[in-house]
Amino acid sequence: NILLLHYPVEGFVGVYGEEPVIRLNSIPKTCQLVAVGHLHRHQVKRLGDTAIVYPGSTERVSFAEEEEPKGFVWAELNREGLVSLDHVKTQARPYKTIETMFPEKDAIERLKQLIDQHADPQLVLRLVIKGVVEAEKLTEYRRSELLLHAQTRLFHLMVDDNGLEIKSPEKPSTLEKTTPLEELRRYFSTLMQTASAEEREILAEALRLSEGMLEEAGAW
Repeated sequence: NILLLHYPVEGFVGVYGEEPVIRLNSIPKTCQLVAVGHLHRHQVKRLGDTAIVYPGSTERVSFAEEEEPKGFVWAELNREGLVSLDHVKTQARPYKTIETMFPEKDAIERLKQLIDQHADPQLVLRLVIKGVVEAEKLTEYRRSELLLHAQTRLFHLMVDDNGLEIKSPEKPSTLEKTTPLEELRRYFSTLMQTASAEEREILAEALRLSEGMLEEAGAW
């Protein structure tokens, strides 16, 4: 007896969250083979005389699968049950992730060189760029130029630059609390330090008039 399903089954890697699952104790003991789809990783469990088999996918569909072997299952059965079960590997398209810190100099050219080191027309490459970068340095970086460069070198390039952080400038020092009139007097005081006696008289009159105008406007 063969049971075909496309559903997550309890106890297999990849079943998570609130996804409904088939409980192991609900699988009929009279089935010799339970062939299941849905999970992309090849896995096998045996419950007595029953083999529960996920053949897995024949191709990779995400970077979560880049280390997984891909293929299909060749199963042989006779009237008594399962005779043999073999996982036949396929030449699945390779997926690969490389991580790099943002180059300090010639950023775009160095990133292109890194792509060239992994050039393969069959490869799906994920380039993860990290680092704390000054805003001025980011002007050298263009994701579109990397994607264009990879078109003749890779099957597909994915650039993940979410790990890039812009370096924050230093916070300005806190200014002393002051008022408009205090600032006005401080300004004129600075001018008077280098002024001649005649200039000081003019500055003193200018200060008096300016104070009056600010006071009229409600300054303190």
